[in-house]
Amino acid sequence: MEDSVSAVLRMAINISSHGELGLDLNASIDANTLENITTVDVEQLLTLILGARRKDLYSVGALTFTYCLLFLTGVTGNISTCIVIARNSYMHTVTNYYLFSLAVSDVLTLIFALPPELFSIWEAYPWHFGELFCIFKIFLMEVTSYATVLTITGFTIERYIAICHPIRSQRSSSQSRAVKCIVSIWLVACACALPYPIHTRLFYFVTDPRDGKPVPDSLLCNIPSQWQQRMAYVFQVSTFVFFVLPMCIITVIYILIGLKLRRKEIASSVGAAQSQTAKTAAARARRAVLRMLGERSQLLG
Repeated sequence: MEDSVSAVLRMAINISSHGELGLDLNASIDANTLENITTVDVEQLLTLILGARRKDLYSVGALTFTYCLLFLTGVTGNISTCIVIARNSYMHTVTNYYLFSLAVSDVLTLIFALPPELFSIWEAYPWHFGELFCIFKIFLMEVTSYATVLTITGFTIERYIAICHPIRSQRSSSQSRAVKCIVSIWLVACACALPYPIHTRLFYFVTDPRDGKPVPDSLLCNIPSQWQQRMAYVFQVSTFVFFVLPMCIITVIYILIGLKLRRKEIASSVGAAQSQTAKTAAARARRAVLRMLGERSQLLG
């Protein structure tokens, strides 16, 4: 009987216009089928639609160990990096400023985003942390992702200027330029991440077929279905702007840096060869002069 009910549920369950799952009990489903559906346990309904609340114990244990290890090492290492850079003035360099920005991004992600993800491994649904934290978590994850990518891109551009255009780099203060660039990166990341928290809500994904009321355990933190089409375009644009485009820029810049360093290496090799040739010629000339002086001294003697 459970197999037949599950089959009917798979055909009948559809996403309504309000972002919830309802049952399309049309005229093709007879009264006997409806009676069978209404006797289905709510937990079975949730498992059928949302999947299992928790994976097998082995997977949960392995992921929990990995997440805890990442949390401890990541938080400790990145906070230590920030403290060392902040307390030592001689470490206030352009490279370390960008490293400081990356460390801050990692710490924020580890502290605010990793624990809820770890909790979801043990219980995938419902959401337990409230709507405010739901929106904040989505916003923070987007901001830190964008800031990390833009920071790496900015640092790469900074290296390109320092290596390929050293005179231009010396005209302005590299440290002040790096600070302005990092502040701009975080502002741009915050602005571009706004569509995600604006369209994120807490909502019940499943309705009880017996009374049409939302199932409390189906509470999710996600983008409701009425906004998913719109956010699909936002996701595609953000993927191109913050991942594909930076990757192409970084690749091109490193190729240019490699070519510049290669040309410098060839030039230094040619210069060294010319210098060695000049030294050899000078040595030969000195030996020739000494020979001439020796021959003259013998004639005079």
